[in-house]
Amino acid sequence: MVVFRRTDVVGNLPTQRFSIKGHQNHSLEPTKMQDRPIRRNLSLLCFLTIIISSPLLNSCSSRLLNGRYQGVELISVSSDNRYWPGVFTPDTNVDTANRQWYHKVTIVAKGKKAVITKEPFYIKNDSTYFSKTDGGFYYYSGNIDFDKEDKTFKIFGGLDSCVFCPRLATATPLYSYESYYIKKDGSNWTVNTNYQKNLTFKKQ
Repeated sequence: MVVFRRTDVVGNLPTQRFSIKGHQNHSLEPTKMQDRPIRRNLSLLCFLTIIISSPLLNSCSSRLLNGRYQGVELISVSSDNRYWPGVFTPDTNVDTANRQWYHKVTIVAKGKKAVITKEPFYIKNDSTYFSKTDGGFYYYSGNIDFDKEDKTFKIFGGLDSCVFCPRLATATPLYSYESYYIKKDGSNWTVNTNYQKNLTFKKQ
């Protein structure tokens, strides 16, 4: 085991000449009626700017997540010393050797895509060790969706592969999907999973 220790340039408006019988020609600045086409054009320009910029703002919202984030999730240990990601009652995360089990979870977000890696480790006598087998290694990938209403992000990932993970009798691995509900907290994340709430993932 190995010890584990981011102008409005409205051009010069042309003056208009007019004459009244018996009087000299006078210079008249454009009237409010003549301003209306320009005002309409400015309103149209503002409207088009909003329409064009909206998709850009939406895409920026997902890019705000870009980076590498790490957190810790519990691993449940059953009475027969089997290891299950998450929290299940009455299981605990302590095995018969008095080792506390966890997954170190790394999420790499780029644009609207995310890659998730789970690596098992345990703590014993205040020292932390990586596990080579027990606990299982999980590798997911998925999409990032932004919820405008509550300003949260969701990552729904499908299992790409796993090693030393529990499987059905058909050899199909369990935990084929994983969901993360994320709210930004400064440069870090507050994360809810299917099994745990209010986890802190720190940006690396």
